[in-house]
Amino acid sequence: MPDIPGGYILRASTDRGGDVELVVDPLGRSIRLRFSVLLHLVFDLFREGATRLRLAETYGSLVIAIEFEAGEIAGTLYINVGGTINIKDSLLLH
Repeated sequence: MPDIPGGYILRASTDRGGDVELVVDPLGRSIRLRFSVLLHLVFDLFREGATRLRLAETYGSLVIAIEFEAGEIAGTLYINVGGTINIKDSLLLH
């Protein structure tokens, strides 16, 4: 559901007190990812240059993949939400 003009906010939680919030702004080609545990912010990432967003369900987990390309940097941010939340970020210079 739209939460910001032209964009979306996706929220997910685990039964272990982990919360993830992904703010997607397709018009600005940016994302903001926040991860908290028991309401304490642990990780806050803002990235511009988002080119593709993919969502999939794998073995009962939600897998979010966001591809980026901005200037000389490209990469993919993976977010896996299941019993736990895993975040993997890869950036490459080209």
